[in-house]
Amino acid sequence: MRLIDVLLLVPILTPIAGGLLIGAASGWSARLRSRVTVLTAAIAFTASSVIYYLQHFAHQELSLTFFRLVDYGLKFRPTDLGSLLAVVASALWLLATIYSLVYMKHEHSQSRFFAFLMLSLSGCLGVFLAGDYFTLFLFFEFMTFTAYPLVIHEEDENAMRAGDTYLYMSVAGGLVLLFGILALVWTTGTADIAPALDALHKGNISPYFIALTFIVGFGVKAGIVPLHIWLPQAHPVAPSPASALLSGVMIKTGAYGILSFLTVTLSSNNAHSAYLIIPQNIGYVMIWVALLTMIGGAFMALMQDSIKKILAYSSVSQMGYIMLAIGCAAYLSEEGGLSYTAAVFHAFNHAVFKSGLFLMIGTVYLLTHTLSLSKLGGMSKYLPFTTIATLIASFAVLGMPGFSGFPSKTLIHHAIVEAAQHSQSAWLLLAEKLFVVGSAITAAYFIKLYTGIFFGQYKGDKPPTQGEGTLVRMVLGVFCLAIILVGIFPYQVMHFLESTAHGTVVDLHVLEEQLHHVKFWDVHSYGGVMLPASLGIAIFFIAKYFKFFTWRYPLWLSVEGFIYRPLYHGFLTLCCRYVTSVEGGICELYDRSGSASGRLINRVKRFDDMIDEGYEAMGHATTKLVEEARHIDHGVDNAYNQAGRTVEVLASKVTQVDSEIDQTYARAGRAVLRLTEEVAKADRDIDHVYDNVGNAALKLTESVAKADEKLDHGYDRVAQQGLDILETVRQVDQPKATKTEVDRQNWNPQNITLGSLIVAGLLLIILAVLYFFGGNVL
Repeated sequence: MRLIDVLLLVPILTPIAGGLLIGAASGWSARLRSRVTVLTAAIAFTASSVIYYLQHFAHQELSLTFFRLVDYGLKFRPTDLGSLLAVVASALWLLATIYSLVYMKHEHSQSRFFAFLMLSLSGCLGVFLAGDYFTLFLFFEFMTFTAYPLVIHEEDENAMRAGDTYLYMSVAGGLVLLFGILALVWTTGTADIAPALDALHKGNISPYFIALTFIVGFGVKAGIVPLHIWLPQAHPVAPSPASALLSGVMIKTGAYGILSFLTVTLSSNNAHSAYLIIPQNIGYVMIWVALLTMIGGAFMALMQDSIKKILAYSSVSQMGYIMLAIGCAAYLSEEGGLSYTAAVFHAFNHAVFKSGLFLMIGTVYLLTHTLSLSKLGGMSKYLPFTTIATLIASFAVLGMPGFSGFPSKTLIHHAIVEAAQHSQSAWLLLAEKLFVVGSAITAAYFIKLYTGIFFGQYKGDKPPTQGEGTLVRMVLGVFCLAIILVGIFPYQVMHFLESTAHGTVVDLHVLEEQLHHVKFWDVHSYGGVMLPASLGIAIFFIAKYFKFFTWRYPLWLSVEGFIYRPLYHGFLTLCCRYVTSVEGGICELYDRSGSASGRLINRVKRFDDMIDEGYEAMGHATTKLVEEARHIDHGVDNAYNQAGRTVEVLASKVTQVDSEIDQTYARAGRAVLRLTEEVAKADRDIDHVYDNVGNAALKLTESVAKADEKLDHGYDRVAQQGLDILETVRQVDQPKATKTEVDRQNWNPQNITLGSLIVAGLLLIILAVLYFFGGNVL
């Protein structure tokens, strides 16, 4: 994960942190809360702009995945379209936030409003920056729930009813979308926003069914007919800044989801794939759904008296324009680049001029406290700046030349004409005529809206006494400037949006060629605008003359009366009639089985009583046994106590004896120590004696050695003398004497010499020494 990729979290986490901080610090001053709110929105806008710059201009592909569970986590990898819409959404959020500082000044629960305003911003940006459908779904639902407090802010009966409708429809749409995402993953093995047409066609689930779930799931938020019923209820009751964001930004998340699925997911890496017939068929159906949405929304807007309801139904109708371009893009497949650009262009324009219109109408309500056209009029005298700003925004909606709606509506008109020429179908030629009718009705209800507010005389109780204020004029002026700049430089904006088609089914070379031939400033384009405008003026005067504006259509003619109420009543009938019948049968079955169960229970009860009696008898016996055991236990405890005391006394005596033994050991130790010292001393004395004896023996040994040497010398001399004597005897030839005579001669004392005596004396001395000192050896 690169550090630059972490930038993707800034526009998402900053609003969450800001919203939680604002909600927790409810005791803040209004100025501090306002600064934190505006700063949070400004940081989100700045971060979104940097992300778009890095992707579009610096060609840095940002991608981040974290908080992974199993095989999926929060994955962010914005496309060019997603990052662009994130910039647009955060910019409009910042303007609406600044405007709300004035609008909400005297409203209740301001901290709650601003906190959820920031939290819903995080959800919206998370949808546009998501890298797969799971992440998109999570933020899609997060935006749904965090926008709910904005819808019910007034907390009156109408607001709560509108909030319930909004929540029920949104949750139902979210569940359908989740089912579609799971089916997509089951079929293709991935939830990435990437081409998957080939895998879808080879799967077990029909691609048409999966497409239906995505269109319905996103279509609820986009407000396409007949899934739009929450929108005209929620927009009028919400505060104007919230209505501006609901209509201008949040419903674009639904359009973004449908556009991504039809042009990215239902595309193939093979430009000539035979499976492209699938998105073409779906696109064809979407064209007719879009026309129904466009004309139905415009028709309903024409009959409203509430100015916010007119704008709400106008949003439904304008989403029909966007869906028409998306349908044409899917129908034309790789040749649908012009249609794709038209859808993105008008989504951008509608976000700007419809948000601006809700804020402009909010300024009127802020000063008059009424939304009814029958109670307004002549406001141009009191709110001249708002009058001009509303006129500019209205011209943008009508697609007048020089204003932002002109180029995008012209491109949509070209798209439906191109689709009709491509198919050579009379039905699509009829669709082009219906497009003109829808534009004419749009012109009629905007003439009604503008003249009813700003022309004539004021019909309220008392006219406003103050103007818009500098801050409100600055915000409205930014919207007007954006509308005019886009209207003056349509080619630049169109080519700027061309890059958003990268990675879709669109062939970019074909797109470049198509846009090259687009002409805005020519008679044909002017005629495409002036004809619906002229028809709209005629419709307005005819309807006013026949008092059509005051006609209240019956409930059965509405979508609620024609579709949802019959479904609701059918559901109740199913529940109340058939389910009740089933429930009655089940109850009867319960009754019958209850009788049998009752008899069985009585028998079981009798058996249970018998068991209870047995248990009771056993209980008495057990009680007596326990009493006896208690007595025995008490006796054992006494024995244990007595034995314990005896052992305690014995232990005391043993301790005393042990102490005396220790003392005896100590005295014996001291005596042994003294004895050891005496023995050591005697041993030293003996060693000294041994040393002396050793020295004497050494000296004696030396003397004996010397005497032995002398004896050896004596022996040698005696032997020599003997030899000399023998030699003399031989010489005189004396006759041999007998043995007795010889012996007698030898033992004659006169024959003993001095040497013989010395030798005998030394031998005696040696024997004496050996006797006294060497007894052990002998």
